[in-house]
Amino acid sequence: MECGEVPPEERIKLEEAKKPVSAICQKCSSEKAVIIFRKISTCWKCFEAGFSKKFKSELNVERKSRTSSEHVLLAFSGGPSSRAMLEAMHQAILGRGMKSTYFDCSVLHIDESTVVGLNDGERAEKNQAVKRIAEHYGFPFHLIPMEAIFDLEDVKATLPQSSTNQALRFQEMMSSIKSNTSKEEMLSHLRMALIAGFARSHKFEKVLLGDSATRIAINLISATCKGRGMALPDDLASMDTRYSHVGFLRPMRDFVSKEIAIYNRYFNLEVASIPTLDTLASTPKFSIDHLTEHFIQSLQMGFDHTIHTLLRSGAKLKHSSLSCATRRCLLCQTPLPRPDPGQHCQSCASTCGSCTPQSEEWLCYGCRRTTSELQISKLPPYISQVEERQHNQHLRDQIKDFLLEDDS
Repeated sequence: MECGEVPPEERIKLEEAKKPVSAICQKCSSEKAVIIFRKISTCWKCFEAGFSKKFKSELNVERKSRTSSEHVLLAFSGGPSSRAMLEAMHQAILGRGMKSTYFDCSVLHIDESTVVGLNDGERAEKNQAVKRIAEHYGFPFHLIPMEAIFDLEDVKATLPQSSTNQALRFQEMMSSIKSNTSKEEMLSHLRMALIAGFARSHKFEKVLLGDSATRIAINLISATCKGRGMALPDDLASMDTRYSHVGFLRPMRDFVSKEIAIYNRYFNLEVASIPTLDTLASTPKFSIDHLTEHFIQSLQMGFDHTIHTLLRSGAKLKHSSLSCATRRCLLCQTPLPRPDPGQHCQSCASTCGSCTPQSEEWLCYGCRRTTSELQISKLPPYISQVEERQHNQHLRDQIKDFLLEDDS
């Protein structure tokens, strides 16, 4: 091959790129094409039908019965993906274009105003915008502040405002974390714990998350970089069952961000502009997650199948046989490795096996790195008080043979 000559494989790509775009939908061959997605000309009707079909397919994953109603909670952040999820869920319930599904839906929004320091007026305006979108569909709306995580066991009702004490404790905890990557990690895990706690107290069977294929692919790479490989099988699954009595379903996991943007534009869906820690990022180097996002999106622009290739590879990941189902990280609920019977106890430097485990021993490697910059006592009580709970349980196990049963 002479210098300057185009390689044969590149010549084929150039010839394909020069092919004229079809003005007729390549799926129904009758309607006028209005969008080009994955190099296929499509009309609105076919695009909407394909979107609805994929959404309902994910919606029915591990569903016990398709004829009985399920009590589900929609986690709504106000962003494009969760906004599209609300509309798709509404269309699924109405049965537009397909047989209707049966769900009893409520919407939950986690107010993170304390993280970015919004004043009361800005906070009320933001929450009202989110509430307006949810109530447009007639779904019951619940609002809980992020700082309510410090009273997780009592999250039983909508809390439009948090106590000053909780807000101060939350701000003190977040200010102790210097790394932006660790801050994003902490917020993500606390948000999931708060949603799970609310869902359990209100007897919701499932929680629907708006995680798109783009977001999940980014998390696959960033979690690997942060040493969170043990959590990947749950992070990538259609149904995340890490949290007891609550399943987290990801019905948007087959949709890339471009596909969601087209869907939102088609239905003229209003997206709530909410300041969060993510929106404060000024450069890709703000955190590992933002750097990974910039990398994945740049690849996706040149190679359309980048995201789905990552997801297919990630779907093959399974939990290690060395992990223990009964020992889970207190922060992210990832299965922890089985304890070594001969491992020395941190409390008395022996293999007594009777000392109370320390809080750090109940955190996975990734969460230990996340919390390395702050004291365990500053974390929410369900994490920081593990030593007390374990000690009480240990004492009870020692005297259980001497306890009298209450016959009354």
